[in-house]
Amino acid sequence: MNPYQTFLQFTIETARAAGQVIRQGAQNGFDARQKGVRDFVTDVDLAAERTIIQAIRDQFPTHDILSEETPPEQRNSRYQWIIDPLDGTGNFVHHFPHFATSIALAYDDRPIAGVVYDPIQERLFAAAVGAGATLNGQTLRVSSNQDWLNTQIGMDWSRDEQIRPQIVRVIGELAVHSGSIRCSGSAALGICYVAAGWWDAYFHLQLSAWDAAAGAVIVREAGGVVTDTAGQPWRPGTGAVIASNGALHEQFCGHVNRGRKKAFTR
Repeated sequence: MNPYQTFLQFTIETARAAGQVIRQGAQNGFDARQKGVRDFVTDVDLAAERTIIQAIRDQFPTHDILSEETPPEQRNSRYQWIIDPLDGTGNFVHHFPHFATSIALAYDDRPIAGVVYDPIQERLFAAAVGAGATLNGQTLRVSSNQDWLNTQIGMDWSRDEQIRPQIVRVIGELAVHSGSIRCSGSAALGICYVAAGWWDAYFHLQLSAWDAAAGAVIVREAGGVVTDTAGQPWRPGTGAVIASNGALHEQFCGHVNRGRKKAFTR
């Protein structure tokens, strides 16, 4: 039995419970407020977060927790749960049905298990190190595509005014070489779409740990690669995320970096 299977099963059950909270909020209404530039939080985010944190406290009381809507704790454990209770809150607030719960477990800052659950489409992406990746229990595998003119590439915007011009230049660089570029509004789901083989690659130039930790495990277990823009393995705190099917990775990093450098040209 995979040593992380118990953690993974718990994560699946907890993500489904949080997803139920989100689904009910989407159906019954919610209160939203703006907590920053281009950044929303709702009472549903907070309720889903409480559901997840309480489950972790009950089952793994000695583990640390890092969650988007709660101030970070002092580290006391080698295990840390990394949570985004509602990734894609902007979509949620605008009633665009593309958002998810993301829960990962890291050991010594290395993600070892992760689940991303889309409660509207009923899609549950899950993986643990050494156990492979699944979507609703079916094995996932990244695409084998190496034809740049037929690539499907995903991306998302940063809220940072300094980063957004870089993203525009990266899109311009990629547009010349790729087949198509998509923006999802949920980084957690966008990364998982690479694992499913629906997208060949995905980039984001500024992500928090809770946006990408679960997706990183899922892509890697599906045979893909997740790094920073320098090609180093992505870890919580890295920031920028480059995920791909592996075959396109080196060239993809090159295109992203060329685009970023153009952003600084005056």
